[in-house]
Amino acid sequence: MIDEVNKSILDIIDNHTKKQILVRRNVFGEDFITDLRPIAGQSAQASGALFESIVRQILKKYNIYNNYYIWEKPTFHCHFNLSREGDFELRTKKRIIHIECKQLGNLESHFDKVSHCLLNVISGCYGKNFWLIYDFNREKFNNKKLKALVERCKNIKEQVALQGITFETILIDDLSNHLKTLNND
Repeated sequence: MIDEVNKSILDIIDNHTKKQILVRRNVFGEDFITDLRPIAGQSAQASGALFESIVRQILKKYNIYNNYYIWEKPTFHCHFNLSREGDFELRTKKRIIHIECKQLGNLESHFDKVSHCLLNVISGCYGKNFWLIYDFNREKFNNKKLKALVERCKNIKEQVALQGITFETILIDDLSNHLKTLNND
């Protein structure tokens, strides 16, 4: 059925459009049409990896006295009870801090990904200490969404404190100040 549909589509579309697509086979051996443009998810993944790299460099720079161990890609179980990889954990003598990094861009589709982290912290998936480190495109962003994020995180911080969970929402600019507090851990 899919082969018939794809063949009929291929017969209809013009040559200019055909240059922008590929016909591939899925795991069932059926043909499907895909395009050659960059995939948004790949772009977001590259942006996220770059942001994690920046956070990693800051974590290392402010660990002057080796007050904490930086563990990359720690595993945890998300609110779906599926095994996942996080971004970082900081391990001090007194605590383990799970860190997730989010580059929110202009606070459009990236913004929606934060909900998964928030549900995980509410569900206790990150342990007793969680930092959400974020940044956004300061040249072009939705101020209403940024205010909503900050306010929602403040409410969740109060909520999870009742469960014994410490939750910090940290703008990348303020990360060094938070790391300095680990000198006493």
